[in-house]
Amino acid sequence: MKILHTCFTYWPLADGVSVVMQRLSEGLAAMGHEVTVATAFCQARQGVREHNGVRIAEFDVRGNEAEGYRGDVAGFTEFVRSFDCDVMLNYAAQICTTDLVFPLLPNLSCGKVIVPCGYSRLRDPAYATYFRKMPERLRQYDRAVYMSSNYQDNRFSDEHGLTNGVVIPNGASLVEFERPRSGFREAYGIYEASLILCVGNLMDIKGQRDVHAAFSRSGLKDAALVFIGSEINRYVTGAMRTRNGPAYDVRRKVNILRHELFESAIHPDRRHRYELDSPAGTRSIVLAGVPRDMVLAAYFEADVFAFASKVECAPLVIYESMAAGLPWISFPAGNIPELEGGIVVDDVDAMAEEMSRLIDRPNVRERLGAQGRAAWLERYTWESIVKQYERLYREVSSLA
Repeated sequence: MKILHTCFTYWPLADGVSVVMQRLSEGLAAMGHEVTVATAFCQARQGVREHNGVRIAEFDVRGNEAEGYRGDVAGFTEFVRSFDCDVMLNYAAQICTTDLVFPLLPNLSCGKVIVPCGYSRLRDPAYATYFRKMPERLRQYDRAVYMSSNYQDNRFSDEHGLTNGVVIPNGASLVEFERPRSGFREAYGIYEASLILCVGNLMDIKGQRDVHAAFSRSGLKDAALVFIGSEINRYVTGAMRTRNGPAYDVRRKVNILRHELFESAIHPDRRHRYELDSPAGTRSIVLAGVPRDMVLAAYFEADVFAFASKVECAPLVIYESMAAGLPWISFPAGNIPELEGGIVVDDVDAMAEEMSRLIDRPNVRERLGAQGRAAWLERYTWESIVKQYERLYREVSSLA
């Protein structure tokens, strides 16, 4: 089959959309399909037009329908309109690489699939008109893929009488997680008895500040909390360190300036490592630019995974924790309450309590970890998920 995927981010970026679309696109290409990804321009891609068997067409386009578009709108829409394919998938609503396709749908003869990815702005008044139009737009697709049977994007479909929805989850790679990996603790000097891990882009919406607060309240000793993200930014050096009182505020500002003006310049490695204030007997460490093999080793060498993101659909890091047999504690974002191998909590205090309980009870950690890994092997490997998409694509291409 000739397949077109549209998505706002793609390789070499490592956000959730990029990773999902890379797994899906490269998996289908490896099965013999001709896959093209139409995506937004990325400087780090350096003009590469093919990667691991997937063709890449990039356009300098930004924005969405509700807030307005910027850049090469005409170039992107003409590319999609004229592209000859058997199946097209638009990944994620509320972004230009999907929204710009909506007006084209009636005149596209290929099979059409959308993955809405949760509708994070569904309750936002600024998006009211956008979502009033959405039911009719969804009807123009042959299938809409939801990652959960009970998340708000799927419920939105049910509430509007749509019948073209299917559920295909996210997952983690069998190749990456089939066998345990090691070396992370030694490479990064993490020698504490207990290691709590949090992986994700370092920003307020991802909730690392709440994870840090929970760790600080947990009462743990001889323990390390390690955040792994893309870069040491002002969220790390500012918001994650915040305490009450003017004296602390002054000290925080000095720390920011020292990091940005001195330590990062004189010691380049410190651009990738930052230590937060932490109770006695513990350390809280932020790491950036960690190679993928070391991230995988961190999953296997940690004792607990902690996650406090505020907005998610089907977070890859929870699936990866499950794949590593790593028990997780999380706020109830997206489809997380439906997943095995962890504990859902509602606030920082509850997370702190569960951190302490899991560290103190290795038998509970082992049981939860085994449940998560078993569920991953049964339902959430990318190898099986790609096959589900291939079957779906064959079905919708026959309807075109």
